[in-house]
Amino acid sequence: MEKAYKKFPIDKLMADLKLDSITTDGLRLELEWLREIMSSTESAVCFVHNDFRPNNILVLDANDGNDNPNDNQIIFCDFECSGYGFRGTDLGSLFAEWNREGLESYTRVQNFPNDFIVKSFIEEYIRESIRLNGDKFSEDSRNSCQHIIKETKVFTLVSNLYFITASLVMDQSPDMEVFSKTNLMYGANFHFKNYLYLKQKFIEDNAI
Repeated sequence: MEKAYKKFPIDKLMADLKLDSITTDGLRLELEWLREIMSSTESAVCFVHNDFRPNNILVLDANDGNDNPNDNQIIFCDFECSGYGFRGTDLGSLFAEWNREGLESYTRVQNFPNDFIVKSFIEEYIRESIRLNGDKFSEDSRNSCQHIIKETKVFTLVSNLYFITASLVMDQSPDMEVFSKTNLMYGANFHFKNYLYLKQKFIEDNAI
């Protein structure tokens, strides 16, 4: 975050644009709070995609009439950012964009999926992990459904704060108005508002 403040007059931009949610002090407090929560969550370290978003998940069409055995399978793409890291990074990135479609959906707080949906996804992940790794996977308490659901919600907050810090430090694009510095600041403000909404929701639900 310090890099952003060296590159741009962030506080002046916040004031000039009359941003109604994000402040420097508020952002620093949330980064510190989230750092402590992340540490206590004990997310497993594994190979992660690091950009696990809907745009990088493809489902092959099974209706083209051929005999391709790969049809109707899910394919992941764009692995250039992948490496070893916290498992929650991918889970949080995926659920941070759940129920989002198009830029218009980023003008309102997220309709985060209910626990039935999250649990169904996690249970399938656990079943497949046991199939690949054997029963030793389930013997690790970090791989319980309850733990991974908490992990998912904590890292959904991480994903929102990552977008904020990336927007603050990013140079504006001369060719794309959507990536003007003004729009990047508006995006950071929206995601901070969304972050605070989800944080409060998760706390009230005793999820974190």
